[in-house]
Amino acid sequence: MLINGSGKAVRVVSPTKWQRLQGKRRFITLLNVKDFDYAYPILLRIQKLQLHENPKYSAIYDKSKPNNYQLLINLTSGFEFMGFFLGIAFLTMLASTLMFKVLNGVSKDKARYQMLNKIGIRKQLLKQSINYEIGTLFLLPAGLGIIDVLFGLQLFRSLLPDPYHNIWIPFIIFGLLYLLYYLLTVKLYKKVVVEYK
Repeated sequence: MLINGSGKAVRVVSPTKWQRLQGKRRFITLLNVKDFDYAYPILLRIQKLQLHENPKYSAIYDKSKPNNYQLLINLTSGFEFMGFFLGIAFLTMLASTLMFKVLNGVSKDKARYQMLNKIGIRKQLLKQSINYEIGTLFLLPAGLGIIDVLFGLQLFRSLLPDPYHNIWIPFIIFGLLYLLYYLLTVKLYKKVVVEYK
């Protein structure tokens, strides 16, 4: 004897005894699929149609695998959105801090670059030097941040089914925003220390 989701007893009987039973027959179909992710939308549609026809069995459908999977998707989507939002916020703070740190020391560096200019260093070489110097300041935190994210996502394996799924998308967004901050910083820096009147 089994107890179903609504608390009623369910008895399993042999086919011969089943033929002798009187009353209204009801059937239940169990589905077994090889790839649940692929079959999930179909199973959810079947479940909704069944629930529409038999609304009194909603307690059983509330505990079904497609329903639980939908709850899990909602939960993990929230984690992904929060991680993405916080990542963009931290990226903006990091890049802004680097930019203001570099631009804060521009008055000290201006004298150094003026001295290099006076001894005959070409402006093109000075600009390459600035690109390299500021690029190093930007690349080190970016590299450490990427390594930290790749190792840190291991902690979320219990909450997210595949934490590395489409990881290239936030990395591309990160790279583009970071590059924009880098180019803006280099342009402002060069304007002050090299392209002076």
